[in-house]
Amino acid sequence: PEEYDSAIKMRRILNQKLDFYIPEGELNFFTLFLHLANKNEEKKVGIIALSHGENIATSMCKLVNSFLNTDYAIGIDVPLEESVEAVLDQTIDLVQKIDKGRGVLILSDMGSLSQFAGLVKDRTGIDTRNISPISTPLLLEATSKIINTNIDLETLYNSLDSELSNSMNSGEAVPMDYRLIEYLQQVLLFLDPKKTVNLLDKVFSQILLGADIIGDNGLWIKFIFHCSSMIERIMMGDALPYNAIETLKQTHNKLFTIIKKEFYTIEESFFITLPDTELAYVLEIFDTH
Repeated sequence: PEEYDSAIKMRRILNQKLDFYIPEGELNFFTLFLHLANKNEEKKVGIIALSHGENIATSMCKLVNSFLNTDYAIGIDVPLEESVEAVLDQTIDLVQKIDKGRGVLILSDMGSLSQFAGLVKDRTGIDTRNISPISTPLLLEATSKIINTNIDLETLYNSLDSELSNSMNSGEAVPMDYRLIEYLQQVLLFLDPKKTVNLLDKVFSQILLGADIIGDNGLWIKFIFHCSSMIERIMMGDALPYNAIETLKQTHNKLFTIIKKEFYTIEESFFITLPDTELAYVLEIFDTH
């Protein structure tokens, strides 16, 4: 077996490096150790985001992966002119590549993409489930559950499907605030997530209005996450520097002025003073959108 071959290599290397003889009988011990290590290796459910449009799915995954400090979520962007069969083949290849024996969850947006899970399972035998419609908060929650727990595909699917159904029945297309607040509770040290999100949401809306910017879920989540961490950082006296701050203020004077004005309520609410260097990073969130 593979473990036995590896045990032979281990014995040879140890004999050479440690300069003393390890009996051949110890190979059984090494083999057993390697076998148990492989057996106990935690295998996770795979996750794929599928969405029509340019850079939609991959951007969602990039955002979620950056928040969770991982590269686990994988996106497939589906051009509107791409044939269904071509996208299905690409999805099948990816499912086969990432499956670790525990199945794969697909989050998709609409139409034929939502039928892929059944087709993938029929063609590959790999347990595959689909949840629609995809959203960044939903992808964030699913990926977080996968990497932070040993959840199985059935439990994960039922959990997400139940939450989504309940939110639809209550009139909420996506219970974004709930999911984000729940996650912030895990990462914030002492801020009240609900209060923080409510205040930042108002600031976000006013900035969009004043700067005539069209926002979306991805921008909102990025703003909330960044600013929540920023507030805690300032409260602990750990402001970030920013090179060429004066140049930025001159080249983006209108947007910077709007941001500085709207964040006054945050300063009052948390008894802090936000330096221009920190507001510059907030400006970048909107400027690169």
